[in-house]
Amino acid sequence: MTLKTGPVATHNTFRTIPEVIAAKAKFGPDRIAVSSASGTLTYGELERRANQLAHHLHPTLSGPEPLVAICLERSPEFILAALAVMNCGGAYLPIAAGDPPERLRFMVRDAGVQLVITNQKLAGLFAGLDVKLVKLDADQKEIERQSSGPIKINVGSGELAYVIYTSGSTGQPKGVEIANGNLSNLIAWHLRAFKIDQSARATFQAGIAFDAAVWEIWPHLAAGATIFIPDESTRMAPEPLRDWLIANRITITFVSTAIAEQLLDLAWPKETALRFLLTGADTLHRYPPPNLPFRFVNNYGPTECTVVATS
Repeated sequence: MTLKTGPVATHNTFRTIPEVIAAKAKFGPDRIAVSSASGTLTYGELERRANQLAHHLHPTLSGPEPLVAICLERSPEFILAALAVMNCGGAYLPIAAGDPPERLRFMVRDAGVQLVITNQKLAGLFAGLDVKLVKLDADQKEIERQSSGPIKINVGSGELAYVIYTSGSTGQPKGVEIANGNLSNLIAWHLRAFKIDQSARATFQAGIAFDAAVWEIWPHLAAGATIFIPDESTRMAPEPLRDWLIANRITITFVSTAIAEQLLDLAWPKETALRFLLTGADTLHRYPPPNLPFRFVNNYGPTECTVVATS
């Protein structure tokens, strides 16, 4: 047995997610950042609306690294809300609306959440909890009155970017804290490993509380690429998902292991825009067939390692 280290890469000077996306918005404000059946966000709109929401949130938050929970569907609004929290110098905690009520309440209390971003449809999940709610739909007019300029805050690489709760080895949910520097390293690796630039057409398919969502969102926005969001029925059905990937000329996507294995069994056109099909989070039971028109990449990494440890 031989022990070796992998290639050592050097990264550019650390920049926060808000700084990177602000630069993309400045030089390509009309480029599509996020596209879904419910609508699209350009980089200019994403920057402006995230800043407005940040100004709405900021007076409510206190202390260093304030933690804000986000309970929304997979949507452009979720991405906007997460960016707004980062614009405040805070960290976000994604909470899936489908979680059992006792788990949801435990996470809010255990994490010391100061505020929850949600909507009117999901606000009832937090009834009885001593936490302030910001409902994006109900509070829309007040949010739109806020400044669209950035909040002047210095955020270091060691400060928190996000928190994700895992099941924990004892069955009790466990919060995993990930710093901005770790997220920056993930982004730099992803852009280099998969040759991502602004021409990429990526996807947001993972559940918001799954750390793969971090991987799907931030590297591609940092590159100035476009993120496409399929609806629930499409992302869970292999044949409609394949057709959706082809029709939208997706170049890179992440899917769960179970769906990935079924996608491998389907017929694919000899030529497709898809370059990389990424998977992970479970045991892969088979090798990909020969002559796939894209690269199939299996990944592994505990949440504590910032999504990916091996690829």
